[in-house]
Amino acid sequence: MQQIEVNGKLGNLVEARRIFDGLARKDCFSWSMLLCAYSRNGRLTEAKMAFDAMPERDQACWNAMVSAYAHNGHLQEAEDLFFQMPRTNIVSWNLMLTTYAQRFLIRKAQNLFDRMPMRDGVSWSTMVSALAQNGHLEDAQVLLDQMPCLVLAAVNPLVTAYAAQGNLRESKRIFDEMPMRSLVSWNAMLSAYAQSGHLYDAVLVFENMPERDMIAWNTMIASYAQNGRLREATRVFLSLDSRNLVTWNTMLTAYAQNGYLSQGERIFAAMPQRDLVSWNCMLSAYSQIGNIPAVRKAFDEMPVADIVSWNALIAAYIGVGNLEQARVIFDAMPERDIVAYTALVCALAQRGDLGVATLLMDEMPQQNLICSTATLVAIAQSGDLSSAKARFDSLPERDLVVWNAIESAYAQAGHIEAAVHSFDSMPVKDAVSYNILLSGYAQAGHMEESKRIFDTMPQHILSSWNSLLTAYAQNGYFIQAKHTFDTMLSRNSVTWNGMISVLSQNGLLDQAKKLLYHSPHRDIISWSSLLTGYAQNGHTTEAFEIFASMAVESVEFDEGGFVAMLVACIHAGKTYAGRSSFVSMSFDFGMEPRKQHYCCMVNLLGRAGYLDSAGDLMESMPFVPNTFEWKCFLGACRTHNDLEFGAGASQTLLDLEPSGGAACVWLATIYSSSSSSSHCKVFPNPPASSYSPSRSSSSVKNLATRV
Repeated sequence: MQQIEVNGKLGNLVEARRIFDGLARKDCFSWSMLLCAYSRNGRLTEAKMAFDAMPERDQACWNAMVSAYAHNGHLQEAEDLFFQMPRTNIVSWNLMLTTYAQRFLIRKAQNLFDRMPMRDGVSWSTMVSALAQNGHLEDAQVLLDQMPCLVLAAVNPLVTAYAAQGNLRESKRIFDEMPMRSLVSWNAMLSAYAQSGHLYDAVLVFENMPERDMIAWNTMIASYAQNGRLREATRVFLSLDSRNLVTWNTMLTAYAQNGYLSQGERIFAAMPQRDLVSWNCMLSAYSQIGNIPAVRKAFDEMPVADIVSWNALIAAYIGVGNLEQARVIFDAMPERDIVAYTALVCALAQRGDLGVATLLMDEMPQQNLICSTATLVAIAQSGDLSSAKARFDSLPERDLVVWNAIESAYAQAGHIEAAVHSFDSMPVKDAVSYNILLSGYAQAGHMEESKRIFDTMPQHILSSWNSLLTAYAQNGYFIQAKHTFDTMLSRNSVTWNGMISVLSQNGLLDQAKKLLYHSPHRDIISWSSLLTGYAQNGHTTEAFEIFASMAVESVEFDEGGFVAMLVACIHAGKTYAGRSSFVSMSFDFGMEPRKQHYCCMVNLLGRAGYLDSAGDLMESMPFVPNTFEWKCFLGACRTHNDLEFGAGASQTLLDLEPSGGAACVWLATIYSSSSSSSHCKVFPNPPASSYSPSRSSSSVKNLATRV
C-alpha cells in the first residue's frame, strides 16, 4: 500500500498501477491509494475510472473522490458528489468547507458552515481564516469569540490579515494576547512586520523566537532584501547549514529584484535544483533590463513554462518597444490571463494604436480599469477629447485613476473649465487631483488660481510643493519660485532640478551651478539644465567645462544633453567639437540622433561655411527637412553669399512655403546677379517617409569623415 502512495507522489503512475494490480486482495484503502495517486498527478479521468470500478466504497473513498475533483478545479463535480454521498463525516464537511474557502467563495463557505451537523477545530479555523483573508475582519473576530475552545490555527490568520490591511497595532495586540504561541504564530508576526517593511521590528521578533524553521530564515532573507539590505540578506543566507528550494529562490529573487544580475546568475547556476519560480525569476530579471537574447534563451531552456513565463516574455518585447513580436507571442500563448491582455493593450494604447488596442480589449474575457484607463489616456493624448469623454462615460465603474485621467486630459488641452468640472464631480480626490488642476491653471497663466488650489489642499505632500514650484517657474515668477523652494521642508530630485532650471533660465548661472554642486540628487536633468543655460546665454567656455565634468562624474548622457552641447558649439563656432559630439552620440553612446540634433548640425555647418556638408546632411538625414531647417540653411547661404546653394534652398523653401518672403527676396537677388540657371543647386524631393533608421546610420558615418 505504501509503495502505491510513494510512486504516486513521485509521478510514477505506471509503477503505482503495477503494484496495485499485483495485490492479492484489494480493499477500500488500496483503491483509495490508487485514486489519490491519479488525482495528485492531475489524471482525473483515471481517478474517476478507479472510483467507478471499486466493488465497495467506504467514507474515505468518497472523500478521496471529492478531494480529487476539488484539487483539480472541478468544483461543480465536487459539490454534486458531496451531496450524493450516502453518509458524511466531519472530514467530508471540512473538505468541502476548505474547497470553498480556497476559492474565496465566502458566502458558500458561510452557508455550509452554518449547516454543519458538527464542527471541530479545523472547521472553526477554516471559517475564521477564510473571513480574515477576505477582509471580513470583524466577522472573523466575532466567530473567533464564539469558538467553544480557542485554537491557534484560527488566531494566526487574524495576525496576518490585520497586517495586510496596514493595522500592525491590532496584529501585535492579538499576538501578545495569545495564551500560548506556536512556531506558526511567531512566523505570522514575523511575516506581518516583514511584509509591511518594518525591518527593525521583524529583527526583534526573529531574535526572540524560541525556535526557528526554514520559513523564519527565508522570511528574514526576504525582509532584508525588500529593504535594500543585500549584504545582511547574503550574510543570513551564507550562515545557514541547510537550505531548501524556497531559500535559494528567495536569495535569487533578492539579487534579481535589486539589479544584481551577475550575482543572481551565480546563485541560479549553483542551485542544486530549480523549479518554475527559479526560472521565472531569471526570466523576469532579463526582461526588466531588456536583454532579449537572454530572455529568449532562458525561456527556450525551461523544462516547462507557465502563464508567468509567457507574460515575462511578452513584457520583455514590450519593454524594448517591439510590440509586433509581443503580439506574435501573445497569439502563440496556450492560455492567456488578464495580465497578458493588460500589458499588450496598455502598450498598444500608449503607442497610439488605439484601434488595435480597442479591438484587443473587446476580446478580453474580463475587462479591467487598467486597460480602460490606458486607452482613455491614449485617446486624450491624441487630442480627441470628445472620444475620451465618450470612453469615460461608457465605463461601468470609475476609480480615482480614471477620474484623474479625464481631468488631466482637459487640463493639458487647455480646457480649464472642463477640468474644473471634472475635479468638482469627483466622489473622492487625492493629491494628484489637486496637482493636475494646479498645473492646469498655471499652464493657462492663472497663477492666482494655482496658488488658491494649493492653499485649499487638505494636505501638502512633496509632489504638491513641486507642482507649485514648477508652476511659478513656467510663468517666470522667479522670486515666488525661490521662496517656495526655501520654504519646503523636504526636497527630492524634481525639486532640485526644478530650481536649477529656474536659475538657469533666468541667467543666474553662478547660483545654478552652486545649487547643482550642493544638490544630493544630481542626475542628467540637473546637469543638462545647467549646460543648456550656459549654452543659450552664450557662455560656451563654461558649457564645455560642464560637459567635461559630466564625463568625469560618469553622468549618463541623454538626448537633451547633446542638444545643449551642440547649441554651445553653434554659439562658439566650434565646428569640429560639434561634429565630434554628434558622431559620438552613435558610436560612443549608442543613441540615434533625433531631428533636433540634425537641425543643430545643419546650423553649425552652415554658419561655419561648410555648405556642401550641410547640404549633404539635409539630403541624407532620416527626417524630412521642414521650413525651419531650410531657413537656417538659406541664412547660412546669405551669410557666405553662396548663390548656387542659396538658389536651390530658396526654390525648395518656396515649394514648402509659397508665401515665404525670405525665399522670394533671395531668389530675386540671385537672378539679378546672373541670368544663368547654372548657379542653382538642385535638391532632390524629400523622401516619402518621415524617418528612416538606415539613413540615420549612413548620415552619421558620412559626417564622421567630413569637415
